[in-house]
Amino acid sequence: MDVRILEAIRIFEQRMDDAGVSPEGVATEIGLSAFHFQRLFLRETGDTPGAFQRRIRLDGAAMRILIVKTSSLGDIDCHGYRLV
Repeated sequence: MDVRILEAIRIFEQRMDDAGVSPEGVATEIGLSAFHFQRLFLRETGDTPGAFQRRIRLDGAAMRILIVKTSSLGDIDCHGYRLV
């Protein structure tokens, strides 16, 4: 796998709780244009950067709810989701 994509995955995983992290920001961080990052990420992972980011945030929120043994929807807020 392309090392830039591996770095992007690491960034997404390490900062999953940071609602300010965006695929465009990660693209800039690893030295790619947003367009090229989107294409390369999709080719390497089979997912768009945005879909990948949503999935790891959702997985993180689900794991936290299971581990902490709470059922509060407020717990999801810490993983970049906002209750409306």
